[in-house]
Amino acid sequence: MGRVSKYDQHRTDILSALAEAEASHARPPTVRSLADGCGVGVATMHSYLTKLSEEGVVEWKPKSHRSLRLRTRV
Repeated sequence: MGRVSKYDQHRTDILSALAEAEASHARPPTVRSLADGCGVGVATMHSYLTKLSEEGVVEWKPKSHRSLRLRTRV
């Protein structure tokens, strides 16, 4: 079996955190809180969120506060 990338390891955690926030009608998590939860830096989390956005899984405006939204259900 092939090696799993760090991104793939954290992808599920990121999507679960966003789904949980939506389900509880809470505000979306901050980039910093997601980064802390995954044990990565903020810059790495920006890269992950950019990739998720390019994949069409999340809607994210990098310079807008708490702008993360799921585009699909997890």
